[in-house]
Amino acid sequence: MLKLIIADDEHRVCQLIEKLLPWEEYGIQVVGKAYNGLEALELIRREKPEIVITDIRMPGLDGLALIGKSREAEEDTSFILVSGHRDFEYAQNAIKHGAEDYLLKPVSKDEMARIIRKVVAKRGRMEDKDRMAKALENVLKAQCTRELLEKGCRLGDRDLERLEKDYGIGPDGGSTQVALVQVDASLELEAREAPGFLEGLLEKAASAARPHLEEKALQVLQGREGRTLQYILHFPEGGRLDRHQAERIQQAVAAKVEEYGPYRVFVCLGEAVDRLRDLHRSCAGAAFARMDRIFQNKGGVVPAREEGQWTAPALSIPLQELEGVLARMLEQEEDLRKGLEGFYRSTLERMGLSHPAQVHQLGRAMTDQVLERLSGLGVGGLPLEGVRVRAQEALDLGSSLQDLGDRLCGVLEKALREALASRKVQDYRPIRIVKEYIEERYRENISLESAAREAGFNPVYLSALFKKETGINFKDYLVRRRLEKAKELLAAGDGTVQQVAEAVGYKDARHFSRLFTKTVGLTPNEYRRIYG
Repeated sequence: MLKLIIADDEHRVCQLIEKLLPWEEYGIQVVGKAYNGLEALELIRREKPEIVITDIRMPGLDGLALIGKSREAEEDTSFILVSGHRDFEYAQNAIKHGAEDYLLKPVSKDEMARIIRKVVAKRGRMEDKDRMAKALENVLKAQCTRELLEKGCRLGDRDLERLEKDYGIGPDGGSTQVALVQVDASLELEAREAPGFLEGLLEKAASAARPHLEEKALQVLQGREGRTLQYILHFPEGGRLDRHQAERIQQAVAAKVEEYGPYRVFVCLGEAVDRLRDLHRSCAGAAFARMDRIFQNKGGVVPAREEGQWTAPALSIPLQELEGVLARMLEQEEDLRKGLEGFYRSTLERMGLSHPAQVHQLGRAMTDQVLERLSGLGVGGLPLEGVRVRAQEALDLGSSLQDLGDRLCGVLEKALREALASRKVQDYRPIRIVKEYIEERYRENISLESAAREAGFNPVYLSALFKKETGINFKDYLVRRRLEKAKELLAAGDGTVQQVAEAVGYKDARHFSRLFTKTVGLTPNEYRRIYG
């Protein structure tokens, strides 16, 4: 893998560049980001990257100085400069000083890919021309596969031209099929995977599948999305990847990845099509088969169902029951996870769900209900959308009914707990304000109403909230704090009982004495004699 460092004084630009391309498909690993020239130089010296993408103008060291310092250290690094329009002549000058190329802001994905391919190819010639050329071909195949599958393999004229020109897959003649190899992990196993581990694992899986695929197919296009290896396979006329061949692939991949842990491997098949324009049907079939894997407790081959079975009737999910479960759990702060999982399992059993689309309907309904609750707890905007995205990822990654439920309920429970914690912080804020108000003003004639005005809350709401959070009402808390202060003054021997009473907010010394005696069990003078 080639090492890449990204340097720009704008964090947003660094993040954009990091997410712009699937770097691993270019044989590149992002090993660090720097936000000024000095940080970039330190990273270069430590990581010794093959490629650096850097802004021209940065604090500490600008682009030219960074190139110069790197060259002084004899670092063999390819520099790609990112420039604003006003820096154009500066960028041209940098090319003369050894930069590979430059990009104008805003950075274009296509332009970045072009330059990266050029840099990768150049370094490939320097190291191993044939090996890197093959890697570049795989990058282009992966990019093509991913782009086609992202749009459901609904091919336009340009797509057909690209497939025929670059890969010899013509619109007629032969058959084409989409197949997916899924490498699933339990939540526990997934949590133990180190950064970069999944990439290496899928490379092992691809190497195990490749000989079996190339044995039958005239052309194999391979891409990757998450934990899924994506294949577009082109066969001679009438050819296809049948169940027997898919089982051989599944067994070979499972044997390879099981060396690293108890992974479950599925081969999900779409139907082979004779017309390339019909490839979207094979793509949809393979995607449905991938969803359908949740009904298999272990890995295996999942063929697509008949096209008419891809959709399922809408469910009548008992949402009132779920609302009751959520209300009870939130009010009593019961085990949120237990309640969510209980509803998920009981609904699966009662409704006898046997179609993946219906299981996903159940998951989305649970998500919507929780989102409604979160909205009521004051969560909104991007955080709510983030919960929805993570819930959908849980549905997508679930490799069995149990695993799907564990992932989904985990996401929803975490969101509810975070909202409750945030709500408690918000609820405690007025209590803190009121307590500080009492500490500062207990000598004065203060009341619940004046404290509520200070905190900016309705007195009735504040009274209920204060008692809920402290276990005592406002008036009793005020009396307690005044008498605690009175004890301190009496023990110190400061002044008469009348003076102590006035110092803690009581004008009537007799009323103060009766209240003190009733609460403490001693008269003020008795307390002074014992503790003074």
